[in-house]
Amino acid sequence: MRILLIEDDPEMVEIVSLCFEIRWPDAKVLHAQLGEYGVAMARSENPDIVILDLGLPDMDGFDVCAQIRSSSEVPIVMLTVRDTLEEIMKGLELGADDYMTKPFKPVEFLARISTLLRRTHMPHLRDIGMVFQRDDVVIDFVRGRVYANREPVTLGPLEYRIFHYLVKNEGNVVPGQALLEYIWGREDGDRQDVLEAGFAKLRDTMYAYPMIRKLLEEEPTEGYSFARGTVAPSKLQRAKRS
Repeated sequence: MRILLIEDDPEMVEIVSLCFEIRWPDAKVLHAQLGEYGVAMARSENPDIVILDLGLPDMDGFDVCAQIRSSSEVPIVMLTVRDTLEEIMKGLELGADDYMTKPFKPVEFLARISTLLRRTHMPHLRDIGMVFQRDDVVIDFVRGRVYANREPVTLGPLEYRIFHYLVKNEGNVVPGQALLEYIWGREDGDRQDVLEAGFAKLRDTMYAYPMIRKLLEEEPTEGYSFARGTVAPSKLQRAKRS
């Protein structure tokens, strides 16, 4: 396994590298102190995962994330001292798969990395072999794609996972904890802030598709849901595999 760590703090580099060495002794940690070099290494070294700090000397980590994501689907974890909901949402919007704040607990860090690596390319979402259709919105679970009015809808990895699970449980309120466990696994810590940001971003993305957006609901004390609504009934059908 190859890990690309984009971080300018030597102490943090040592801590993160040690975490990986303990959990995966054969892993190779590649290090870039500057964002410019990090972007170049992400393209040339083909890492399995990128750990990205936001406060880099030469450029903002958000810009680094956007540049990497423009040409690669490699899992990206933001590891930073910035902890506002706005910044979490921005990171997810730019394509980060997870967002952790410093200081962090090594056990939680490794659990989250393990879960993310297991879910790389989201194979569990591709095995369902179903297509969900409501009016002009189609979700192809086989290929992991969403279409509205026959046009592709771009969703980040977290947005897609949330959307998939809510659609799968159409008409039912899904407790936040159930979503957390589905996305990050039972061994993970509390990620309610990231989940809330991901759901908010999903609703923002669906703003152009009001027939779907109005069915995405957040129950203040109960959880989240994709309502059945009063529009045309959903249809689940087997998708032809190509």
